[in-house]
Amino acid sequence: MQLPNIKLFKKYKEKNVVITEEGERLPGVTAKFFKRKKAGREESIGVFSYKGQKLYSAWGYIDEPHCRLNAVTKDNDIWYAARNGCPQIKTKKDKKRTVGFTIKTKQGTKTFSLR
Repeated sequence: MQLPNIKLFKKYKEKNVVITEEGERLPGVTAKFFKRKKAGREESIGVFSYKGQKLYSAWGYIDEPHCRLNAVTKDNDIWYAARNGCPQIKTKKDKKRTVGFTIKTKQGTKTFSLR
């Protein structure tokens, strides 16, 4: 499954503070959310970035309680294959400060530094 074509969506919100499903803040990570109507429902995609570099994306339908699919970047515009569900993120800390995170991909995990 490929990422939805973002050009077919309209941006509807941005977040400058991103918090994982486990309640951990990802310092410096921002998110842009896009949506469109499709077959009587609203599809939504979130694109998460750090210093302008795309990191991962999650998408599904707004009326669903959780993400349907997610994908992680290999490079800025090259993506690993999509996985079912929400992104699975584990933060990396230096004492109490979050300095990075790992995220599951279809092929394993990828680590991002937030320094």
